[in-house]
Amino acid sequence: GKCNSPYGHCEYSVFGAVAFATSLVGTLDDIDEGSAWGRSTLSLMNLYDKAALVSSIYGALYGFVLVWKEPFQLQLEPLAQAIRASVAKGDVEFAFINITFYVSRSFFSGKNIRVLIGEVE
Repeated sequence: GKCNSPYGHCEYSVFGAVAFATSLVGTLDDIDEGSAWGRSTLSLMNLYDKAALVSSIYGALYGFVLVWKEPFQLQLEPLAQAIRASVAKGDVEFAFINITFYVSRSFFSGKNIRVLIGEVE
C-alpha cells in the first residue's frame, strides 16, 4: 500500500499493529500495553478503507486483545460487523473465526441460547 503519512504508516500497518497488540497480550502478558495498541489499531483503521479491514482485523482485536479490557457485550456488534464483512467478501476463513468469537462472547455475556441459535442459523 501507498504510504499516506510522513511517519510512513500505510494500510498494512494496521495488520502490524494488531499483530503486535496480540503478541503483547498473548506472549508477553502485557494486557495494558496490548490494549493500548489495540485501541491505536482502531484509530489507524479510520485512516484507510475501514470496511475492507474489518473482516480481518476485528477477530484478532476483539478475540485476543480487547477481550481482557472490554465487556463481552460491547464486543458483539464489532464481531457481527466482521462476520458480515467476511461473508460479503467471500472470506470463509475469517467468517468462521469471527463467528467463533461471536458465539463464544454471546454465550458468556448471557445471551439467550435460543436467540443465539436463531442468529447463527
